[in-house]
Amino acid sequence: PGGRSLAAGWRRRGCAVWSASGCRLMCTIRQLGVGGASVAWGEVNGGSAASPPPQAASADSCEALDGGVADLTWGPEGFDLLVVEATKDAALVQLSFAKWCAGGGTLGAAHALLGADRVIEVSGAGGETEALAVRHHVLPAAFVAQAWPMRLMAAGGDGDLAVAGACGLAVRRGGSSTRWRLFGDAAQERELRAEAIAWLGPVIAVACRQVPSGGNSGDGKRYEVRLYPRFHLDARSVLLRLPLAAAPVAMEADATGRFLLLATPAEDGRTRVAVYRFTVSGELSPAAPKPARGELERIASAQLDGDAGALCAAYIMPRTLVGGAAANGADGARTPPSDGKLGESGRFKAFASFSENARVHTSPRRAASVPSSAEGGDDAAEAESELPPTHCLLLWEGGRLCELRLSDGVSRRVASDVESVWLSDGGLLPRVRVRAGGATGVLPVAAGDMPWWLYGPGGMQVYFPAQGTEGDKGAPAAPDAELEFDREVYPVGVSIGGAVVGVCQRTVAT
Repeated sequence: PGGRSLAAGWRRRGCAVWSASGCRLMCTIRQLGVGGASVAWGEVNGGSAASPPPQAASADSCEALDGGVADLTWGPEGFDLLVVEATKDAALVQLSFAKWCAGGGTLGAAHALLGADRVIEVSGAGGETEALAVRHHVLPAAFVAQAWPMRLMAAGGDGDLAVAGACGLAVRRGGSSTRWRLFGDAAQERELRAEAIAWLGPVIAVACRQVPSGGNSGDGKRYEVRLYPRFHLDARSVLLRLPLAAAPVAMEADATGRFLLLATPAEDGRTRVAVYRFTVSGELSPAAPKPARGELERIASAQLDGDAGALCAAYIMPRTLVGGAAANGADGARTPPSDGKLGESGRFKAFASFSENARVHTSPRRAASVPSSAEGGDDAAEAESELPPTHCLLLWEGGRLCELRLSDGVSRRVASDVESVWLSDGGLLPRVRVRAGGATGVLPVAAGDMPWWLYGPGGMQVYFPAQGTEGDKGAPAAPDAELEFDREVYPVGVSIGGAVVGVCQRTVAT
């Protein structure tokens, strides 16, 4: 569903699922190898995609679908893969999946996957010795029964979570809280049909279709953005209703929660992108004597060519990420130093590793500890975050990543074959391990030179937009074999410490 994954079943034995970039997400066929080395049968057989050899019948066989696959189909929203076995009894097997909805975002301490009835949170990997932790936040059964299937998920900077299904909304505050907050009025829950959701600090923004009280939409569909405080989901608590001309194809908030990006189809077939500044007047608390009010002030807008339906995701670029990207080539490649040494001159495309045990090749350091360009510390960062954004990134179908200048609407392609994007928010400055000319070392990252993390068929790449110069062109550095595209580990986020967090299949026989 959505063109994000491909499932294939073999007549004689098993099935497998791959991502759009070719990462194998799941395989029922037992893998060959010793000591944890995973070698697929296709690699042993010269990489052929033909049907694998049949599994000998055994009463104690624990391999799923060892009798072959007769047919298979995805369930709603891709949470389940329904498979019919090619056996006499034609058993129906249901394989459940959790999906990563964001398509990218900002670096954070926790990363979340959306399942059919839960949110799976992956946290940790902030340092060399910090282990990963996985927690399952199960949604209330009554909400799942009413709102199934789940469609949207948003994770806030404070650990807040929001999930929207076919109708309704569920919100869970971060920290030690285990309670999901729902609408108290069942009629309001059924009426809310979310098209996009995003966190603006302690406020959840919901782009939804307007449904009049009479149930008749009249001359056509109308849409609006509603702002709900996280402590109360009710029509009486809405901080603001912002009418929209059409359903948004992308909605994203920046890491600070101060700005909101909306991308909608324009009447002439082009795509309209607008950025709003979010402010709250009054006390945002359930104990406040007067209800607070929200405001979304449009501070920038632009129209660009391109079908809005082909837009996959949009991201507000922190001002620390806006630099010399315009001076680079079309693919954003950087030239390694001619002497092959790493240091201040070693500014080129780097490759970050990821694996199932989250091996970390970075070491974080706070902005206040970085000399010269980072002096000023938190005060400078706070002043910088108050300034309105000037650029945003747009990810289109086919993996085309473009940088949009909001002042004049000029769009420029910066990379191709991109599946996911993560942007640094400037809170912590990592030191990234890079390789050039056979030498490996650590490249310090200065303030104002925060990287983009791009994932695609070439693996995970780190791109420094602020380090471009007019003569900075050429082929990227040769990647370390350890840091290339991993065929079995799929990245779901980048921690504040700079570690790429990935997930892979784990098979347990019962």
